[in-house]
Amino acid sequence: MSKILVLYDSWCPICMRVKENIHKLDWFNLIELESIREENNLNIPITDLEKEMYCINLETGKITKGIDAIASISARLPLMMLFWLPLKLSSYFVFGHKLYNYIAKTRIIIPVNNCDGDTCNIK
Repeated sequence: MSKILVLYDSWCPICMRVKENIHKLDWFNLIELESIREENNLNIPITDLEKEMYCINLETGKITKGIDAIASISARLPLMMLFWLPLKLSSYFVFGHKLYNYIAKTRIIIPVNNCDGDTCNIK
């Protein structure tokens, strides 16, 4: 199976938890992780990257996003492989995209350097 690059939002607590779990479960080192908040040379607009998680297959260059990116990730994590088929079916029957988009739109973004200790001033 080919390696993928997962682009995640390091300002998003949900995304950070997903990143940590991927790191723990990636026993075969098939997933590279890169924050969209770091400088990158990708041809994907930051406005698109802020809306959905993207994966790039490092062998073929194929780009997947949203629920399809989650399916690509699950296919490479032994403990998550059972979820690949339900994720692909949810994508095919559209409700997976709707659920993913709802979660993505309602997530909280915490810009770096706006939080001190236990307080956070988000405007």
